[in-house]
Amino acid sequence: MRRDESVQMNMFDKETKCRKPTANRRGSKYLKLAELLEKLPSNNNWETVRTSDHLSIAEKFSFNFIDLFAGAGGLSMGFTQAGLKKIVDVELLPFACRTLKRNFPNSKHFCGDISDLILLLIHKVQ
Repeated sequence: MRRDESVQMNMFDKETKCRKPTANRRGSKYLKLAELLEKLPSNNNWETVRTSDHLSIAEKFSFNFIDLFAGAGGLSMGFTQAGLKKIVDVELLPFACRTLKRNFPNSKHFCGDISDLILLLIHKVQ
């Protein structure tokens, strides 16, 4: 085995043998394509785009979102960092609800089964 080859480690018993991952041996097909494109003499039309120079959609518009099955709020954190405003989240597990309440104090939280929330909303409309 060469030094630059990676080997998949076995986390079970020592008797089971693991094969080497095929993707690392072959390399990425996109990497090979990029290398070929770089070698072309007519390839002088590449342009670097810095995304920081452009306004994001969230800066141009005001978007709100709700997070169903929120877990600990990882998706909410990403959306919030992108400039969106979280309105409400729904989560069943009590420890995840506590995390959501701590990390997102400005949004509403429903801690319980989402079907109970749907029933509450139906009764509220009627």
